[in-house]
Amino acid sequence: HFPAFVEPLDKLRALHNKWDFIQLSRGLGLPVPETMLIETEASLRSAWKRWPRLIVKPVYSRFASRTLIQPTIEQSQSAISFDSSWVAQEFIAGTQICTYSVCHRGRITAHTAYRSDFTAGQGATILFRHVNHAATLDWVTKFVAATDFTGQIAFDFIETREGKIFAIECNPRAISGIHLL
Repeated sequence: HFPAFVEPLDKLRALHNKWDFIQLSRGLGLPVPETMLIETEASLRSAWKRWPRLIVKPVYSRFASRTLIQPTIEQSQSAISFDSSWVAQEFIAGTQICTYSVCHRGRITAHTAYRSDFTAGQGATILFRHVNHAATLDWVTKFVAATDFTGQIAFDFIETREGKIFAIECNPRAISGIHLL
């Protein structure tokens, strides 16, 4: 009998959920984009009034599936079905940085970061080169310690021209970044 090197399903579900992850990160004082939960036509219109440029995506998705980057309001309205929850995030211009870490009891035991310059479609990175990125490592270190995380965890960040970073989502599982370890 071996212990599982993974968090309980409830904790993993909350990290996969793009709305819950943003709320948790904000509560920890970590930088994330302004985000709204979209469950009705009215909440979608409210997001459009709030941000001139935004991103809309399902609360649960992988590989940027069904993600709309700077869509028109008409594109958003035709693409979203309100039988499931979505989030709208303020669009932040910058470079995408991805991280992948293996953690044990709130400490990082292995870590890599890489730019997402070459992708298959909008989502999955297909060219991997490790970059030393102190700001994302610091963010991940704080998050993992605050949540006492054990297992594999990955984050997608946007880095602005000014060097500010914002975590846009969490993938608490193995991802392709494992190739760099």
